[in-house]
Amino acid sequence: MVAFEIGPHESMPPEAPPAPGTARRTGPRELPAQFENLLDADVHKEYQGSIFCCSGVSPEHRFGAEGVPASSAPSHIKKASHEAQDNPILSRFSSIHSEKSLPVHVRIFRHPTMGSLEPDETGKRRRFRAFVFSSVCTRYRFVYPCFREGTAEAIEACEAAWVFFGGIFKVLIPDNTKAIVALADPCGARLVPAFLEYAQNRGFLVDPTRVRAPQDKARVERSIGHTRDDCFAGEKLDTIQEARDHARTWCLTDYGARRHTRTLRMPREHFDAVEKVLLLCAPAEPYDIPLRATPQVARDQHASVARALYSLPRAFLGQTLDAVADRSTVRFYHGRTLIKVHPRKPPGGRSTDPADFPPEKAACALRDIDFFRSRAREHGDAVGRFAEALLAGPLPWTRMRRVYALLGLCRRYGDQRVNEACALALEVAMIDVRRLERMLELPPAPVAPPSAPRTPAASRYLRPPSQYALLPQASTNPEPQGEPS
Repeated sequence: MVAFEIGPHESMPPEAPPAPGTARRTGPRELPAQFENLLDADVHKEYQGSIFCCSGVSPEHRFGAEGVPASSAPSHIKKASHEAQDNPILSRFSSIHSEKSLPVHVRIFRHPTMGSLEPDETGKRRRFRAFVFSSVCTRYRFVYPCFREGTAEAIEACEAAWVFFGGIFKVLIPDNTKAIVALADPCGARLVPAFLEYAQNRGFLVDPTRVRAPQDKARVERSIGHTRDDCFAGEKLDTIQEARDHARTWCLTDYGARRHTRTLRMPREHFDAVEKVLLLCAPAEPYDIPLRATPQVARDQHASVARALYSLPRAFLGQTLDAVADRSTVRFYHGRTLIKVHPRKPPGGRSTDPADFPPEKAACALRDIDFFRSRAREHGDAVGRFAEALLAGPLPWTRMRRVYALLGLCRRYGDQRVNEACALALEVAMIDVRRLERMLELPPAPVAPPSAPRTPAASRYLRPPSQYALLPQASTNPEPQGEPS
């Protein structure tokens, strides 16, 4: 903004001296005719001869219009207007903007130290900062104190500002704070992803200023010292909420009701009459500020977000992912690809999806006792009965690792040997996996082959049985012959 005082300038006709015997007039002076049409009727009537604001980008907007010669403007006004017209960069970014061309534009500026609270119970004072919103057109101002300058605090400040103004400004012009701007570049600034999503959700544009160019935000730069000294200096504030309430009251009743030296109007009245009707609709519900993190998938296939654990597929084991958490869900991204969505859990909670794990890993994670029992029966009856004995009693999930070790013995030594060892162990009521493992580590006892029927070896002196057979022989004594009768 460029301002000059009507009266003490060489381009205006000198005031006639008072007539002899009359007192000097102390009221407002009459404006020259060439400046009559530059002031609104109400402003001219009430503030005739006070401060006149010129905010024209080109000479023909304020000076050089029909009926007003361009030579009537003061030299510094003509110079600034010509520079803004000839230089496209200056006309784009300079603070010499036209109020009619910049409605619904608001500048946001953060100050590192705005004030301090009263000492707490330990005697320490805590300093607070503030985000300052200033309308480009009407200069209406809103102040939001906070402790940090993060993206979440910037979004909270914007939400509070939209409620205060009764609508959303179409263009937000921030200085290059890291809470909003990730890369400051006049040809293509890159915003923080979280704030970019917020701007798209609320429907306003973000136009960051240039780096080390205070003329781009001169109006809000000049307001920082005034806000610090007039709003917070000398105030006794105990909490940050008291500071916010005090700042809101100051913006409404003190600064908003004080006549601005540039626009010659009260900022609150000016805003309600000119700019409020042009704002976007105020948000109906508060914005859900997302939490962003880059967790790494640990060996147990879980990643930590906001002190809660969430399971992920085994293919991403050991990789670093992007996580976005809102009130109800937690989303995991690999690059730009959405890979997993979990319900939001409180700190210390856990959300595990069985589909992310192999069957045996899922059984351990979910304490599935029946899964281990069925797997043990697949290796044999004795192994199944041994697993049942291991899981018997209260708190069976505390002994799942023993059954898992038993299944490992089956894979190492084979089902037959383990079944034999389990059968032998069950006979003597030895229910101990470690002792069963030591039994299997011993070499198996040698098994004697079945004995074959022995046949006597042939001997050359052995006579055949036929030689020992008793043959019937004829009697040597003849039958006695008697005398014939």
